[in-house]
Amino acid sequence: MEKASEINERLKQGICKIIVGDIWATAFLYRTGYLMSVGHIFENVRAQTEIRVLFLNGEETKACLVYSVYDKKNGRDFSILELKKSQIKAKVLPISLSKYSGGKVATMGAGEVLNNFSSAEGEIIGELSIDKDEYLIKICSEQLGQAGFSGAPIFSLKDNAVIGIQCEATANDLGAEKNTVLAFPLERLKEDNISQLYMKAKSKVKASEYIENYLLPVFGRSLLGLEHSDNLDAYMRCIVVKLLWKEGERFTVFVARNANNTIVPAIRKHHLTRKLKYGIVGGMIKANVPIIYDFVNEKCYQLDLGGIGRESSTVKKGTRGAREDRIALLVAPIRNCDGETMGVLSFDFFEVQNQEKNIIEIINKSPSELGRILYLSELYAQTIAQLLLNEYVVDVDFLTVQPHREDKGKGDAVT
Repeated sequence: MEKASEINERLKQGICKIIVGDIWATAFLYRTGYLMSVGHIFENVRAQTEIRVLFLNGEETKACLVYSVYDKKNGRDFSILELKKSQIKAKVLPISLSKYSGGKVATMGAGEVLNNFSSAEGEIIGELSIDKDEYLIKICSEQLGQAGFSGAPIFSLKDNAVIGIQCEATANDLGAEKNTVLAFPLERLKEDNISQLYMKAKSKVKASEYIENYLLPVFGRSLLGLEHSDNLDAYMRCIVVKLLWKEGERFTVFVARNANNTIVPAIRKHHLTRKLKYGIVGGMIKANVPIIYDFVNEKCYQLDLGGIGRESSTVKKGTRGAREDRIALLVAPIRNCDGETMGVLSFDFFEVQNQEKNIIEIINKSPSELGRILYLSELYAQTIAQLLLNEYVVDVDFLTVQPHREDKGKGDAVT
């Protein structure tokens, strides 16, 4: 167990004073670039309002409100703020989302007594039960009740981490409740799906942009063993397709390209909406597993149980779709939480001089290589599904954008 002096040094490096107008409170750095504090000081504050942030080491920056909750009736009181300048010397304090262990606690806050930062100690004496699993931690402390300590991190000596946020002092001056303060337990962050809040705080881009810029290029390179310097566009094209079950059609939502390490998302307006169950995509829907079609040898393979790739007759020659300039096509189903296929992860592969990075040569090497490629495509497709369906970073384009419609012609045969 760390000594009180060592804990105070850790707290000094992670706490700060936040100022909104003429109101101030304490906050703490819980991850790089993000603060946690109470929610009640932001009741009448707009999300765009700039918040002054003063660290104990003298650093000063601004922050904006990312998320705030204040529900006094149910004892929910916390907020998340994003720093305008993430490159600071202050250090992140460890937090615990598990049930606290009790015992002594320590903290530091921007209290009014010294009009500056001061330390405080206390001891957990129980809980204020609200309803079912909802509760606040009760702490006995003479110093914690002063104004300005709201938002201070409650650092548990037993857990060696921050387990709560000081949110309220009781009004009792006498009896058992004297010098008692209440803290919002970080364990209850789970009620607000804090893992998704973290994701929201981490990402400044939509899910589709994250997929296009990072996931698809990384996956494409891993399939073929490409170097970062290799031009991905010369080897393959990464596509996400949306299925319109009610209309019996499908259309491309975006295409990820990587010439000069840039990604160009776009609805492929030069391609038409196509019949849902036609061609290789239709074969994938029927098999409900990733499949790859070798246009050169006119062979189809699909993922089998145990992550093995095997030859398949799922796609008939007459319905394989146009080859265009492709030598192979890999497709994998993007499924929702109910296991229903809502889209397709699709890769077009092109002829290249380096035969070691030619997709057909790779899948013909051994059954294990074929299985690896098909299994990885399944894994990535489901990863993409989780991102697109996430409540906080939902991809509006993927879920609501309307397909570009033109007069249908020969383009119907393109898969």
